[in-house]
Amino acid sequence: MTNEPVQPAGQTVQTTDQAPTGQAGQAPTGQAPAGTTSPPWNMYVVLAALILVSVGAIVVLLTYRSVFENATDVTTVLGSWFTVVGTIVGAYFGIKATSDIADKTQGTITSATNTANQALGALNPADASKIVGPPPPQAPSSPPTTPQAPSPNQ
Repeated sequence: MTNEPVQPAGQTVQTTDQAPTGQAGQAPTGQAPAGTTSPPWNMYVVLAALILVSVGAIVVLLTYRSVFENATDVTTVLGSWFTVVGTIVGAYFGIKATSDIADKTQGTITSATNTANQALGALNPADASKIVGPPPPQAPSSPPTTPQAPSPNQ
């Protein structure tokens, strides 16, 4: 005999691929929903871009030293550098924050769904059907047979 819970028809139970829940169906404290993580390629691209822009600005300032004798010219180059750096960093953190919020929201939705399913599974089937409504009609397992008219040869 297995230790699987007895489940009334029309209700679901938590499967092994869902996030674990703690006492009273709540998510365990201090644990993030399990998920796969990939290397932070976007961070590597941003860091490479920042390094290239910085090296480029320094090379231009050193190579054309004689052109940048006026403080206004140096300020123009540095202003452009800060604009590029600010745009890249702002875009990176804006996209990252949005992605993190979406991941957290999905984890919260999954946890709430699991909690609701466990609560419904613990109820009496009659009470649970009052909450979620009657189960959908089941399709017949075989096509219905219609009486055929007798053949004229009979």
